[in-house]
Amino acid sequence: MRDVMARPSIKTTLILDNRKVWHIALLLAPLGALTTTGWAPVGIPWIAWLAFGILTACISTANRPAQAFYMTWCFAMGMHMAGHGWVFSALLRQTEAGFFWSLMGAGLFLNYLAAFLAVPAWLCKWIAVRLQPRRGRTDTSDLNCCLLAVMLPVAWIAGEILRGQLFNGFDSLAAGYLLTNWPQRGWLPILGVHGASLLFYLSACLAACVWIARADPWLIRAVLSIIPSLMLLAAGAWLDRKNWVTPAHPALSFRLIQGGVPQKIKFEAHEKERQTIAYVDAIKSASANLIVTPETAFTDTFDNLDVSLLNSLRSFSSATGSNLFLGAPHVDHAGAMKNSIFQVSPSSSALARYDKSRLMPFGEYAPAGFAWFSRRMSLALSDQEPGSVTQAPFEVRLPEGTIRVGVLVCHEDLSQADARRWANLEAGVLINPGNLAWFESTWALPQRLQVAQVRALETGRPVLRVTNTGITAHIDPKGRVVAWLDSDAEGVLHGTVQPVTGLTPFSRYGMLPVVTLAGLLSLIAASAVVASARISRKRLNPAAW
Repeated sequence: MRDVMARPSIKTTLILDNRKVWHIALLLAPLGALTTTGWAPVGIPWIAWLAFGILTACISTANRPAQAFYMTWCFAMGMHMAGHGWVFSALLRQTEAGFFWSLMGAGLFLNYLAAFLAVPAWLCKWIAVRLQPRRGRTDTSDLNCCLLAVMLPVAWIAGEILRGQLFNGFDSLAAGYLLTNWPQRGWLPILGVHGASLLFYLSACLAACVWIARADPWLIRAVLSIIPSLMLLAAGAWLDRKNWVTPAHPALSFRLIQGGVPQKIKFEAHEKERQTIAYVDAIKSASANLIVTPETAFTDTFDNLDVSLLNSLRSFSSATGSNLFLGAPHVDHAGAMKNSIFQVSPSSSALARYDKSRLMPFGEYAPAGFAWFSRRMSLALSDQEPGSVTQAPFEVRLPEGTIRVGVLVCHEDLSQADARRWANLEAGVLINPGNLAWFESTWALPQRLQVAQVRALETGRPVLRVTNTGITAHIDPKGRVVAWLDSDAEGVLHGTVQPVTGLTPFSRYGMLPVVTLAGLLSLIAASAVVASARISRKRLNPAAW
């Protein structure tokens, strides 16, 4: 009779636990939304650090992997809805998808992004529960709490790296971007954005592990929880003083032309001619070593540009010694549409060309199985082919020598590999033409500027970023914004940029240090598991020892 009465009480306890989990999960959603204040444009990284620490503590107290998944998914959805909610705005305002399909597309995209935090949390909790000695439930004060503090950063980093590769990559709001204006940013030229993310997650998870330990007084836990982060901050500040590259050749004058054309009218027939004339007039208004227009500044294919117009640009380039970098679509000999940047050089009659190799999903190509959605959006230039990943950098020939210029066209600034390739090809300057008019007046603009800042830090290269509606900026090799134009306005940013030579550790070794560090953490976790198993067996069967 006692056994029969006991069973309902156990079932009731589990129901109450699940309710608590959902209550916690619902509270984690606004916490995730608050986390986005760590990135641009607000830029308060310690809020994100606290938020991920709280999330780790909640995952540690979960009884089952599913509970860890629910809590992390709510946190991640709050974070991405606040940080990437501009996707819905872009679909609704800039495409023909309509409200329902814009909402559906944005919802699927946000769930996709949330999975890269939630699934690793589920996996880590599953491993922790499987390793826990059978005592009825997870004991959050034992070794498994510490295991989560080591496993979670590695798993989250694996998800972050995967997110940066699938569908040509989208790693916006990766934790490493938080460090752009923080002392810890000195790690970025060594480990890159994902390595910096690993250190960020590790410090937040370790702090949570120490804080929820029950053995020590709260004051000791508070002090111990921030020690790893303070050490990483101090080391990052010291590393930030290191100059990994050196100036090469004289400084170059530049002019970056921001057209300020709203996306809604950019490809209308009457607007194309006006844009073309406006850009040509802006180009010819003053000379500079580098004159750069945004991506698809000329909306007609380059082959269809008026011959007299092109000849006038050639004459201006030859007369002034200006190198012109013109964004325009291009149809190759096989009939494939390419998104290209053309160079009009004063030292050559031939036109050098770079074809964008990393296209934006849905906007420039349809991922397999999603052509129906791309057709519903009714976008211009939505059926493009990527260029080769082995293209050579542009060359700017001066009396003092030749300077190589690497190109990151719009979506390519999200790629570590592309920026690193240009550094290894001895490009002294990176240009970053883009068209972010899709996301006018949203947080996407400062977020993508922050991404370009990290590419500058990783490679030690100055970046000249020029966009249709903003944010057009000059970024130095330390990732600092030297000058910029206000968004959603027509204008020209001019100044001088210093080409550099040399390689940062990240440019030289890529992801090898990150993989090594993640492997070391995994080895530590595995060793702790083995030690824990030996201790458990010894306690259960002392005679065998």
